Amino acid sequence: MVFELSEHNAVAYLEQRGWLTLPGGRLTVLSGGISNVVLAVETVFGPVVLKQSRQQLRTADPWFSDLDRLFREVAACRLLHSILGSPHVPVVYFLDRQAYLCGMEKMRGACVTWKEYMLAGWASVAAARVAGSMLGRLHEATAALLRHSELPDGPAELAGKRVFEQLRVQPYYRRVCERRPEVASLVAPIIESTLQTTEALCHGDYSPKNLLVVGLAPSEPVDERFVFADPAGGRATFCLVDHEVAHWGDPAMDVGFCLTHLVLKSIRHAPDSSRFVVLGDSFLSGYSAQVAFRDPQELIRRGLAHLGVCILARIDGTSKIEYLPEEPRREVARRIGRRLLREAPGTWSQARDLIESELQAL
Repeated sequence: MVFELSEHNAVAYLEQRGWLTLPGGRLTVLSGGISNVVLAVETVFGPVVLKQSRQQLRTADPWFSDLDRLFREVAACRLLHSILGSPHVPVVYFLDRQAYLCGMEKMRGACVTWKEYMLAGWASVAAARVAGSMLGRLHEATAALLRHSELPDGPAELAGKRVFEQLRVQPYYRRVCERRPEVASLVAPIIESTLQTTEALCHGDYSPKNLLVVGLAPSEPVDERFVFADPAGGRATFCLVDHEVAHWGDPAMDVGFCLTHLVLKSIRHAPDSSRFVVLGDSFLSGYSAQVAFRDPQELIRRGLAHLGVCILARIDGTSKIEYLPEEPRREVARRIGRRLLREAPGTWSQARDLIESELQAL
């Protein structure tokens, strides 16, 4: 039986391994989404996030995934840290394979997510551009690794798409086919295409909830392309977390997945939605500036198909968003998703016009 981490036994677990700075070190329960137990504790490494996989996810609909997806997360985290560096990706300190548990660097400060700030009304084009730039750097660097067969440590953990199917294809794409049969024939080829594509590392969960806003000291050396002003006007950047869905796959899925959350925030804030719709312009501008392995406009075009599916999935799939409880707003999201799939816009400009026309109903 696998040891199950909790706030009641985490300190003892670390003490037995000599990893606590002091007996009874401070411990905090963090939000681990729906798929993991996540705790923060003081250790010999400093503040550490403990993360352990759970087989059954915390959703109303039954949803299961392999415990060893944690090994995928650790491999991806180490790879992405080698590409993006600190503070954009945490350092992994240890991995307990028997317990499906790892310890990684805890980012300093409050670590508010980009999602929380946007829900509170913060619409920063600079932050959106940085989010796009980081994703573009991630895709460009990993596409080069695949192209030159220079695979990093842990290629076995990142190969295969079983976890991607468990955590994205089944609960999002196939669930949309079941619950929105009017678009099933349009979604099916998107599923087939993304499962057959291997062009770069697909993060699979590149969204505002996984981009932590991290404050920077005035003179802290960070690539200025990845710096923006936080809501208080301070110097900040993003730290990308939650890599358990990462795999060698279709980078266009990441583009559409992140755009989905920007569009849904625009629906949340309607009628004051224009400030959030334009974040898509900045996000894609930052992304395109970093990508050369393929025409970025082609990746964006493909990403718009994923955008249509994922909008519908967040309304009617297994993992529904919590911040659009009003049915009129949910129906606008459905109309946008259906139109994106049916009309298949070839550019973001065309997609944005479509989205804005539907937002007028709110």
